[in-house]
Amino acid sequence: MRATDLRGAKSVLACRLARTLSLALYMSDPIRQMADERLVAAYVGEPESNLRGPVDTIGFTRTARKER
Repeated sequence: MRATDLRGAKSVLACRLARTLSLALYMSDPIRQMADERLVAAYVGEPESNLRGPVDTIGFTRTARKER
């Protein structure tokens, strides 16, 4: 392959870097995070007042059993 054939072509590293930076910006977007929280709350059926509480775990957890 000639050097002239590669003119204007993006390198694989540049494409990966651009994709990674785009994803990082997308994941850190507060508007997107709030929209995702509302969608999850609507899906789970929880009221919106619980949206901004602390997140302790990821996923479903069992409630503790009562000691007898």
